[in-house]
Amino acid sequence: MVEGAHFAQTSSSLREVLAGRIEGYVEIAFGLRGLFIVNPDVDHHAFDQAVNHLDVNNRYPGINNIAFTRYVSDLEAAPL
Repeated sequence: MVEGAHFAQTSSSLREVLAGRIEGYVEIAFGLRGLFIVNPDVDHHAFDQAVNHLDVNNRYPGINNIAFTRYVSDLEAAPL
């Protein structure tokens, strides 16, 4: 019975930690989404500045890389 209670407590603690991390990552995604809503033509330099201002490296050490790739339609693409 004691082992079951310990497992339940440990599982609950782990769930809370994971939920907190995921919530933080979602906040970053929504924050960067706002950048594109305000300025749909944001370039890579402005994006990198926004990521740096969010202090992702220090606040979220589990995130290794944040980048974006702009969709380019066939009409916008330069002929080869």
